[in-house]
Amino acid sequence: MVCIVLIAASTRIEASTRTPTQLGGHARLELSEFLKRRFGLGRIGQLGKFNVERGAQLAGIQIAVHEDSRLRLLPLFRLADESESQILSYFKMGNVFVAHDRDLIVGITQLVEEDNAIEIVSLAVVPERRGEGIATGLIEEAETVCRLRGVRRLIVCTGSWETENIIFYVKRGFRIFNVVPDFFTPEKGYDLAIRDQVQLEKAVTGA
Repeated sequence: MVCIVLIAASTRIEASTRTPTQLGGHARLELSEFLKRRFGLGRIGQLGKFNVERGAQLAGIQIAVHEDSRLRLLPLFRLADESESQILSYFKMGNVFVAHDRDLIVGITQLVEEDNAIEIVSLAVVPERRGEGIATGLIEEAETVCRLRGVRRLIVCTGSWETENIIFYVKRGFRIFNVVPDFFTPEKGYDLAIRDQVQLEKAVTGA
């Protein structure tokens, strides 16, 4: 399972992310095929319309599955992770949801499903749109995906020194369940004095 995060404070979003944990197995998320079967969508791009119909909007923001090249999203991934090598190792995994304001992409979240859990691998909001609740909306979208998939556990990870990040998630119902010592190393592209990773989880009701 993978674990990388961008975290948002209640008034602003801090880009703090981390490289995949190694909780075991190969990451996978067959969400696209699942949605096609569940809702009869001809192509996954129609999910944007589906989201609007069920009210997944936030102050004009629409959230939909990203089906184009993820290369254009790399600047957003870099807001959430300072290690280029790690970004390139995981950015094609799972599914990415994008928050749109008209034609502009203002935020992303990357979700990977494995071992009866869905993990927020990366979460980012452009600096000029932070503090508008977009990150919270993306987390709520992840919870919706959990319910659609019948998954009860949502996971996210961050560095132990990112106290604002940890507080942000705790306020949104996450609880710390594990700490991995010396997770962030120079070999992974990180130059940190404090290298521990904090793993958080949330029980999703209604799944």
